[in-house]
Amino acid sequence: MRKIAIVAIVVLAIIFAAYPLNTTGGPRAACDSCHSGFTAFSITIDAPTEVPTGHEFQYKAIVKNTGSHDVLDLKAKIMLDESGMLTLPQENATVQSTTFSGEATVLEDGHHTFKVEEKALQAIITLTGDAGLQNDLDLAVTSPKGSSWESASLGVEEQLVLSAADLEKGGEGDWSISVIRFRGTPSISYQLSVEVSYGGSDAELAGNNLGPGEEFVFVWNLESGQDMGPSQVEVMVTGTAYYEHNNPSTTNEATYSYTEGSDVVVGGSLQYEEPTEIKVNTATLKLLGRVSGMLLLFGLLVSVALVSGLNLGKYSKYRMRIHCFCSFLLVPLTGIHVVVLYLGPYRGLLKGFWSGLIDLAVISVLVYSGYDQARFVNIFGKEKWKKYHYYLALLALIINLTHAVINGTDFAGLR
Repeated sequence: MRKIAIVAIVVLAIIFAAYPLNTTGGPRAACDSCHSGFTAFSITIDAPTEVPTGHEFQYKAIVKNTGSHDVLDLKAKIMLDESGMLTLPQENATVQSTTFSGEATVLEDGHHTFKVEEKALQAIITLTGDAGLQNDLDLAVTSPKGSSWESASLGVEEQLVLSAADLEKGGEGDWSISVIRFRGTPSISYQLSVEVSYGGSDAELAGNNLGPGEEFVFVWNLESGQDMGPSQVEVMVTGTAYYEHNNPSTTNEATYSYTEGSDVVVGGSLQYEEPTEIKVNTATLKLLGRVSGMLLLFGLLVSVALVSGLNLGKYSKYRMRIHCFCSFLLVPLTGIHVVVLYLGPYRGLLKGFWSGLIDLAVISVLVYSGYDQARFVNIFGKEKWKKYHYYLALLALIINLTHAVINGTDFAGLR
């Protein structure tokens, strides 16, 4: 039985050493798209949940390629809701301006109309009349839905500022303006200007191509208005996942689109600090994850081979010391493997989590049963303990190999 185990371990060691060398060179990508649950890339939103009114801040979308393929033609589009509480900077906005002139008399007010369309953020109506003895003009605006606003201060200069909420309440269509002579000379000449602002509600940015483990950060500058309340922001990211298998003539590519978003609450009394950006080099962490995983598997192979009776010649007297040394390294190597991968390329994902968790549990029991040998020998007897310990080591090796084949970057071609 032990001789068969030694042969099997040697064969596995050869495969373990040779296969990654055969599959990691050249422009290769794993055929993850052939399997269920494939994700071309992940999106993480980095943005505040609360901002004060009249504040400019950054809204970020972090796009990560967590697979073994390439992501090409990466684009991201930010989409704001119609509340108008959040807008893109002025360079993305448009302003429609209209001017009128006329006279308001004792018998007749001045009447004009202007148009309000979808996604209007603000309307500013400014009235200036001819000065005269006790001349006084008032300004009134009526919406298509019947809502009205007035400005009736003393004199011939009036201004109305309608917010996005006012414009949404009034509705799209033709709005009417009335210039009313309150008192003064029988006829008062005036000039009237109307400016309707339409802030950009979406803006598309292009990103870099992403190799395995790489990320790109899309950044938009947003501005909060004077209205308070929650505003919905969504980001739609599109990219082409490209795969080139071991056979150069076999390629596959497909375009994927994912949408992620968050709510940002605008409030005048809120205190806001720009979030501290934590930069993580995912490529380095992924490399550390791969190295620690390969060392873990190699350590298990050596450890099991030694207790299976592998002959080390004149160094055979050190066999158990080497076995114990390799075994005690298994737990810290497993911890490093988990931490660097879930801090880096697999952050927010559950890729390999369950098989890795089972592997960690078996390895922990295995190492503890060797460390506290006296306790287990006392319970089971020496011969039974050796048998259980040996089979537990074989089980850990099988689980580890299965985990590597299912999830490992260097063994993707076996999937």
